Amino acid sequence: MRVTRFRNAVQSGVAVVALAVPARAQAARLASVEYAALVGVVLDGAGQPVVDAKVEVFECLGRGFACFDSELRAQWTPVASSPVDKAGRFGLQVPAGASLRVQVRHARFALWRVDEHVLAKELRIELQPPCTFRGRLVDAAGEGVPGSLRGFHGAVTDSFAGRTEIFRGRTDAAGNFAFAELPPGRFTCMVEPDSRVTPPWWKGELRADAVCEHTFVLQRGITLRGRVLDAASRQPIAGASIGEGWFLGRPVRSGADGAFALAGLAPGTAEVTCTADGFVRTMLEEPIGESDAKFDFELVRGAVVTGTLLDTHGKPAAGVYVAAAAFGRTVTWLPQRTGADGTFRCAGLPPGQGHLVVRAAGHAVAIYHLPSPDAELRIDAGALQLQPAHVVRASVRDAAGKPMAGVRMRLFGINADMERLHRAEVRGFGEARPLADRFAYSDADGIVCFGAVAAGNYQLGFDAEPQPMVPDDAIAFEVTADAAPKDLTVQRPK
Repeated sequence: MRVTRFRNAVQSGVAVVALAVPARAQAARLASVEYAALVGVVLDGAGQPVVDAKVEVFECLGRGFACFDSELRAQWTPVASSPVDKAGRFGLQVPAGASLRVQVRHARFALWRVDEHVLAKELRIELQPPCTFRGRLVDAAGEGVPGSLRGFHGAVTDSFAGRTEIFRGRTDAAGNFAFAELPPGRFTCMVEPDSRVTPPWWKGELRADAVCEHTFVLQRGITLRGRVLDAASRQPIAGASIGEGWFLGRPVRSGADGAFALAGLAPGTAEVTCTADGFVRTMLEEPIGESDAKFDFELVRGAVVTGTLLDTHGKPAAGVYVAAAAFGRTVTWLPQRTGADGTFRCAGLPPGQGHLVVRAAGHAVAIYHLPSPDAELRIDAGALQLQPAHVVRASVRDAAGKPMAGVRMRLFGINADMERLHRAEVRGFGEARPLADRFAYSDADGIVCFGAVAAGNYQLGFDAEPQPMVPDDAIAFEVTADAAPKDLTVQRPK
């Protein structure tokens, strides 16, 4: 890690602070990444500096754009870290407009963490006493049920669990769980039992002077049994995944004979999905009743999308995230990473309009309409080059012209060359419309920032429920291959 020094006009009492530059910064600059300063201080509850603290920053490539891959959205990659000085101060360089996790772990204090952090001129981190959440998952007879749990801070509505994950883990075989070193405050807990009905989110409060305990009593639910078959040959498909919802929650695998059993479904469940390598993802055709049920999934072969990704110098780009996507009765999302030679292969795309999503660190998010497959269900995307990333900033103002902090803003648009692979003209964004949305929050000064933006036409406005076709009170602008526009302002009308 290289360290430079800079003068920070906003800090008091310390004239100069070390600004830690991550090792990837030099390579990122070659990819036209813009960096921003993250500076602040780490204090204890009495306002005294915690001199042995370390600040860590992570980036998530699965956030900041319309990503339907739950695994990528949960992956946080380290991008910078720095110990504090004797005054508790720190300075870091982080990717501008990226989805960041900022955290401090310390043996004497609770975890301090903010996901999708909004940069501020001065970050004041106050470490607090640690809290504990423990309990058990049991069935109606009191027997332990193994499963997974996740906890979040920052819920603002009943339908939003929160932005910051404070714990994630599994129970033991008897259903017991315990999470320590948690920050105090209200939180939302999601439970995913292995073989019982998923319960509603549970909301609790963590306090340093008491252990938060809760027992989740889980219903048995019903079991869906059946087989997974090749619709053309009627042969069983081994290793297929069957799970709840389009995201395949609590998946099970089919055996060598194609048989499966998915337990713990709520009566009336209508969203059970089946997927297998090379086959089109299929959903249950009708809701399940009040008792155990049987259903055979018959899968058809899907199209195979192949191609090569090149970096900005025309060299093969290895390890880049690529996904073939389609939107219909269910969401199809086929993720892959490019090989050492830059090639990729995504198999199982359904008929209709498909899309290719490219997400590489240090480059812009790119979406491409895919052409129809040939007679052998092949789609050759050819060679695609990673695109330079731009940062879009805007000032968010109320009707009186004052800055609006903490407002969720919506950027709507796709890279200008999205149709380069498609032989026929696509009106608007076509079925790629779900991929055109991005969201970010304004900072304390009312500034909102979006990173990894490709050249193209965009609209920026306020998020709203229900969401209109374009953002509320939106402004339209163009990002060119060379630069994003400056001095953008979005204002609520009077």
